Amino acid sequence: MGNYYGSGTIIKKGKFSSFDPAADTEQETFNKTKKPKNRTKKSNTLNVKIVESDDRGRLNLLHYIIDRILKGTEHFKLPKNLSQNLIADVNEAHGPQNWAKKQPEFANIFNKKQGISYRKFRAQEAAIQKQREKHARMKLMKSLVDQILKNEFPLKYTVTESFLINDIANYETITKWLNAQAEYYKLYQQRSRNIAKSALKAKKASTKTKVANTTPLTDSQIYALGKRRITGENSDIPTEKLEALIKNLGLLPKQPPLKSITGIEKKSKKNRSKIKAKWISSMDTRQREAWRSLKPKYQNEYFVAGKVTLAFHKNSSSVKPLNEASAEEIIKLNKKKNENWDYKKIDWDNT
Repeated sequence: MGNYYGSGTIIKKGKFSSFDPAADTEQETFNKTKKPKNRTKKSNTLNVKIVESDDRGRLNLLHYIIDRILKGTEHFKLPKNLSQNLIADVNEAHGPQNWAKKQPEFANIFNKKQGISYRKFRAQEAAIQKQREKHARMKLMKSLVDQILKNEFPLKYTVTESFLINDIANYETITKWLNAQAEYYKLYQQRSRNIAKSALKAKKASTKTKVANTTPLTDSQIYALGKRRITGENSDIPTEKLEALIKNLGLLPKQPPLKSITGIEKKSKKNRSKIKAKWISSMDTRQREAWRSLKPKYQNEYFVAGKVTLAFHKNSSSVKPLNEASAEEIIKLNKKKNENWDYKKIDWDNT
């Protein structure tokens, strides 16, 4: 830092002066002086800290032992971070309980902790009792609501809890007591929905789809039914296999309703497989054997449409023998044989 000469004031490095260069007076210089710090001698607090740490450890150990006494624990291990002095004192007192009872703060800490533990115990007992009362009240209300929904009058109930007996005694009838409960309306709606759902399930189970061919059919009826379930002709299938196919189709039950199959997207293939498995499980032994004897192609066709389509194959040769041809056809063939071929003429029948 350099020097600065201003009007009437001079600031020099480390000094302050009001000397004016034009004046003849001597320069007055004020040296900067630091204020003396109030220094206190360091006191040796090592012994004090040791005493404080020992006393804190003693109180912590006392709280630890009192907590175990209140819990009813007779044998327990001491903490591992105890000082050697405390371990020696406990051993000298022949046990942690005896050592704790000799401490001057034992009675005060024990009484306070005992009061807190008792209050916690009473609060827990009160909460448990409240839950029991709520459970007993709800059990009685459910029984009464179910009787009302089933039109079972007069209402019957049995109560053994004293608080419920005293509470019901304040009302003229059990119905008035039930209407006075805060949870009655919500419980009534919930139980009514549950009863309606169970009734609907029972109705669905009773009206479950049954196998169509429950009554035994004669062989002629089975054959006629199987023939109606085949469309088309196939000259390649032997007569024995065709008869067996007709019989198997006649034994099968009617396919599931088309409404449950149509409209199923590719993502819903599981629904279709579930319907198919349920339908197959409803068959009897003969129907299952007939179903297994069908080819997978025929199985899929029958499951969806209720019919099996057989391909119609034409004969490879469509030329008739001469002995079956008419006179006109023979004359026509002779004309074509004698006719000269004209490359300009286009025969659209042969193209």
